[in-house]
Amino acid sequence: MHRSAERQARSAAAWQAVFERVDLVITPSAPLPAYPHQTDAPPLARQLTVDGRAAPYAGQLVWASLASLARLPATAVPVGRTAAGLPVGVQVIGPRWGDRGTLAFAAAVHELTGGYVAPPGY
Repeated sequence: MHRSAERQARSAAAWQAVFERVDLVITPSAPLPAYPHQTDAPPLARQLTVDGRAAPYAGQLVWASLASLARLPATAVPVGRTAAGLPVGVQVIGPRWGDRGTLAFAAAVHELTGGYVAPPGY
């Protein structure tokens, strides 16, 4: 438990230094664009195929964990679609207690892009 708290404190301090220079950080929401949902196996047993190889389903949380580890607000917003029509999004990360900033930025992107529209067949 001690190591986890230490890692979290180091991450929060590093992010605080970043937010002394910028207002928000934009990252991918996930390493891959949207993919079909899997419900036929327990979450930790689920696999995706990435570049022809099996990859853990939970690996899609890597970008989300950046903000979560440091307990920072993050807002996901769609920004486009793949050639197959599946949504692609970004994550807007703000400084501690900066929820309103991430939400305002996401609202502006939503207005510019037309927001989320369900892909055909969903």
